[in-house]
Amino acid sequence: MKQHVKQHLTNLALLLASTVLSLLAVEVGLRIAGHQPWQYIVHENEPTMHERDETLGWRNKAGKYEFPGYTVKRRRDIKVTFLGDGLRSTHPKQNNRRDDRPKLVIAGGSFTQGWGISDHRTYPWRVQKAFPGFEVLNYGTGGYGTYQTLLTLERALPTLNNPRVVIYGFMAHHQKRNVAPDNWLEMLSRYSNRSHVDLPYVTVGPEGELQRHPPEAYPALPFRDRLAMVHLLGKGIMRNQTKTRKRQARPVTEALLREMNDLSTRHGARFLVVLLEADEGTKEHYKNFLAEHDVPAIDCAFPMGKDMRIRREGHPNGKMNAKWASCLVEQLRQLDVAPRNVELSTPPLPNE
Repeated sequence: MKQHVKQHLTNLALLLASTVLSLLAVEVGLRIAGHQPWQYIVHENEPTMHERDETLGWRNKAGKYEFPGYTVKRRRDIKVTFLGDGLRSTHPKQNNRRDDRPKLVIAGGSFTQGWGISDHRTYPWRVQKAFPGFEVLNYGTGGYGTYQTLLTLERALPTLNNPRVVIYGFMAHHQKRNVAPDNWLEMLSRYSNRSHVDLPYVTVGPEGELQRHPPEAYPALPFRDRLAMVHLLGKGIMRNQTKTRKRQARPVTEALLREMNDLSTRHGARFLVVLLEADEGTKEHYKNFLAEHDVPAIDCAFPMGKDMRIRREGHPNGKMNAKWASCLVEQLRQLDVAPRNVELSTPPLPNE
């Protein structure tokens, strides 16, 4: 009997040892092939400027932030002001109390928020300067897609007095964000120091209806920061879990745009889409789609070379925002949405 138990324990030990050696061999093979354990992406200078929100996933965190720029030479501090309702400031004296002017609401992702540049360099700030008869409200939030923008408008518009115009700043990647694919959820989790973690998303139901889903997070498996195989396992789980909804990105985005238009109309505002970044095929598709629904599409999606991006960071710089503002203001006047008697001042900006 003792001999039998001893043999059983020996076999168990051999099995355990062979399993550990096999896993070690797999881990070494994955490292050689270029796979690495999980790593967070952190910009050391950035403060945490977002906070969790049960519906939106995250939102802008009220406060004044000042931090060093991303370049080493000619570095200048970045000054960011968020008001209590998630707005980014568009005027030096803007506060949490809305005034009596008609509202021009601008919403979207980081391009609209003005990620990586100071308040006065963002295109909504410049639009406010061009149209002082409006109160321009910038609800742009880093990482948002069309769905989170719609949720933001659903929360904001009922609280506003006299919303006149609603502008959504569109970029092509918003389509993917709306359905929460695995690679976008992973990217948000890698930047989780910004509080971009849980993402609400939308799918299309069997009858073509939109199905709203609560915020979902990328799986944080144990030891993923130490073992490449665990990190790879997490990627496989999410790829399989999200593969069917990736194909719904465009129809979902179209349905969300229709809902934005309906929402704006119910609150007495005219809805417009400004195209900030998209390839030619995507631009033409949405121009045609929006025209079918009587929604103006303002094409400001200019080429964005290195001179239009923040060095060592990648987001659009002040020069790009000035170009967007000039385009948007001109088109708003042509659409008779805004007065023609105020000129937009866009002084030349130093290289960023």
